[in-house]
Amino acid sequence: MSVFIRTFYLIRNCTVETLIPAQTSKYFIYLFMGKQLLFSTLLIFFISTKLPAQPVNKDSIEKIAIKDVKNLFKLKNPQLHNFRKYRYTSSSDYFKPSELNVSNGSLLKDSVYVNTYRTVAYYQTKKRRTAAHYIILGAGTVVVASTVVLFAILAKATK
Repeated sequence: MSVFIRTFYLIRNCTVETLIPAQTSKYFIYLFMGKQLLFSTLLIFFISTKLPAQPVNKDSIEKIAIKDVKNLFKLKNPQLHNFRKYRYTSSSDYFKPSELNVSNGSLLKDSVYVNTYRTVAYYQTKKRRTAAHYIILGAGTVVVASTVVLFAILAKATK
């Protein structure tokens, strides 16, 4: 029993620097190697479990989401009116991708795709203008251009 306790004590407190040649029996060397093997195995296991199995390429998924929004997404007029009236955010259900407005239905399970889709759809809808906006801009441009022409004619007439 004392040999077992002595061996256990030596293994527990053993490092390469504390090995004394007199204590190096075959049994002790096997236990020391087993301790080092167990430590190495556990170290490799815990390091490898933290690493992802496959790296995710976010860029390609984001490009697909942007392409889907530009080609397949557009709010209808009543939804657009509610969006402007209540100032919804990108987390609103109006911008949630569905089977109808995505190119690949399996991407609906990917969080990067869904978040990119919602964000791009929100900003695309936010940039949309009504017909009245363009009419006002056109009328303003005509007024400014006609004022410039009128001043140019008046300047020539007074010379």
